This record gives sequence, C-alpha cells and structure tokens, in this order.
Amino acid sequence: MTAALAGRRRLALAAALALPVEKALEVGIKKLRPTPRPLYVQPTVLRDDAPVEGESFPSGHAAIAFTAVGLVAPLLPFRAAALTYVLAGGTAVVRISQGAHHPIDSVAGASLGLGIASGLTFVVGRDQT
Repeated sequence: MTAALAGRRRLALAAALALPVEKALEVGIKKLRPTPRPLYVQPTVLRDDAPVEGESFPSGHAAIAFTAVGLVAPLLPFRAAALTYVLAGGTAVVRISQGAHHPIDSVAGASLGLGIASGLTFVVGRDQT
C-alpha cells in the first residue's frame, strides 16, 4: 500500500505477489522434501514457541523476510539496506534458536526469498526513479 501511495506501482505489484508466490513455493517444496522439525530429530532441543506440526524445510519466515528485503533494499541507501539484511538474518536465526528449524532450513528459506524477489523484479520490472 505504501509503495502504491508513493507512486511505485511496480514495487506495489511485486509486493502484492510476494506472499502468494512465496507460500506456493514453500508449500510445494515442503511436500517434495518433507523434513521433520528439530524437536522430533533432537528431543533435547529447547522449544520456545516453535510449532510442533508441519515440515521444517524450508523456513517460510526466512523466505518471506528475505523476499521483502530483496524487493526493498535496492531502493534504500546502503546503510539502511544493510540493516534490512541484518534484520532478515535475525529472523532466520531466531527460528533456529526457537527449535522450529535446522540451520539449513533457514539458509534455504533465505535463498528462496532472494530468488523470489529477483524473479518478481525481473517479471514486474523496477519503477523509474
């Protein structure tokens, strides 16, 4: 909505498509490669508020965080863009520390998210500045 109000129609379109595309790919990958959550593999994992149901690979939280960063960071000054990557990385790390994901799940989610952002940018294009 903010992108549309700012006159960045292509960014607004990419942002609107981001979650449906991410969810479809995430769920598809989880069906193709079912992976149990760490709680089932290592019963000693301390679980914070991690879900006990569903598959672990890839991390959907990391995927959507990095999708958002991949769409917005190129439009920001360097330091602000770097901060968005740090925050998205924090999302991925927190999911591991909660016992919701293995490290590879978060890496795969981050990679998926950046791939989605790149693909959406390629298809939709960038707004002229």
